[in-house]
Amino acid sequence: MCEETVEGKTTTFAYLTNFTVDRENVTTIAEGGRKRWTIENQGFNEQKTGYELEHFCDCISFEVMFNLYLLLQLAHALMQLLARSNLIDPVRTLTFLAQLLLEALRNLPLPEDLFDPDAPVFQVRLTRAPT
Repeated sequence: MCEETVEGKTTTFAYLTNFTVDRENVTTIAEGGRKRWTIENQGFNEQKTGYELEHFCDCISFEVMFNLYLLLQLAHALMQLLARSNLIDPVRTLTFLAQLLLEALRNLPLPEDLFDPDAPVFQVRLTRAPT
């Protein structure tokens, strides 16, 4: 438990950890927890606003909702990786990047052997295309 007072207002934070907490590491653990919460909260807020998380499914089936949410999580992770990588030239907005990806999916056919269940296992490595 951690109590923090800022401008007369006291807030209590609770942390769960498997680390042994002592006087020497309590501040480091608390700062790490706060940073993790900030990252998770930013990602969730981005999914709510940019991906319309609250309104993307009017279905009543839990399995459908769960699968759609997993796809949303994958899309968000992919967009984060692409937007912050050097694999592509910088783009103006994530929306523009999404449009580029959609056009690539529409216009670049995937090889048939990609869907062959008997094909050997392969690994995808992301690298900048040769110029």
